[in-house]
Amino acid sequence: WGSRKGGPRKFRMVELGPGKGTLMADLTRVFSQFPDVFKALSGIDFVESSHALSKQQLQTLKDRGAALPDNVTVQWLASVDEIKCTEPIFVVAQEFVDALPVHQFVYSENKRMWSEVMVDVESSTSGEPKFKLVDRKSV
Repeated sequence: WGSRKGGPRKFRMVELGPGKGTLMADLTRVFSQFPDVFKALSGIDFVESSHALSKQQLQTLKDRGAALPDNVTVQWLASVDEIKCTEPIFVVAQEFVDALPVHQFVYSENKRMWSEVMVDVESSTSGEPKFKLVDRKSV
């Protein structure tokens, strides 16, 4: 883009799990400071399953985001499977990835084996649950 002349002519922005819509609003404001980039934006897709959050995202985009050019479409998708476009996409997923299940394995030199690290809850004297990491013997 700009002096580099290497950016795509058109692209879409996709946000996975957009929450209140603050990140996308911020991105549109920043991108609006770069006319070549903003002009290449053809659409925004929010991947969101909550109708209530979709309303809030639209309001946040209107209140805090840059005024979008008329050619920019904004749409909500219920799943990543619905993302369909022929142009490059710019995907952001600020906290979406944090919510995905992850398996972590560590190797113990003493035991000479791999173990899965898991989170367990132990009771405490204060009544508040206390989380701890525990090893689970791998199969």
